[in-house]
Amino acid sequence: MKKFFLDIRPVVYEDVIGIYNYICKSDLQVAYYVASEIWTKIDSLDTFPNRGANLQNIINRPTKYKFIIACKSYAILYLVEDDTVKVTHVRHMARDLAALKF
Repeated sequence: MKKFFLDIRPVVYEDVIGIYNYICKSDLQVAYYVASEIWTKIDSLDTFPNRGANLQNIINRPTKYKFIIACKSYAILYLVEDDTVKVTHVRHMARDLAALKF
């Protein structure tokens, strides 16, 4: 099975730490679970990157970005280019994904 190279942008680490810290205020175990699930989903992109949905379907503007969902609420945004998966953002689905700069 073909493996893709994962290029995880620094902002992704900041996003996950922010999510963890926010949830941690109310429940440490849930914060750990959510962060772990996000990283598990990101790690799985090296094998099946094209399974994600097209982001343009929910932001109503043309883009080549895709997304997958972690823990029913967090969108992991990424772009597949050749043999590389560029993971660029992790955002709660309630946030305005169209406002992100790609």
